[in-house]
Amino acid sequence: MPKVTLKQTEVQRVLIKGHLPQNAFAERLGISSGYMSQLTRGRRYPSAEVRAKILHSLKNIAFDDLFEIVDDSRLGTECLGMEKRIG
Repeated sequence: MPKVTLKQTEVQRVLIKGHLPQNAFAERLGISSGYMSQLTRGRRYPSAEVRAKILHSLKNIAFDDLFEIVDDSRLGTECLGMEKRIG
């Protein structure tokens, strides 16, 4: 089943350009800084609701600029193991 991941480099670039610390961005989205960190490191997958909040918060940014749709077969075993524990 395909998963949606955040593009770490792009998220960091957008936050830096906007002078917005990751923790402040997480607060703006209504998620914990720990969860935001897991999203940006590819350890968790953003739900449709979180993806919508991110896109709404970052105006003029397209879905494909920040997110990537990947097959389970392309994900590392570390991510798959995490998913089995939490999913």
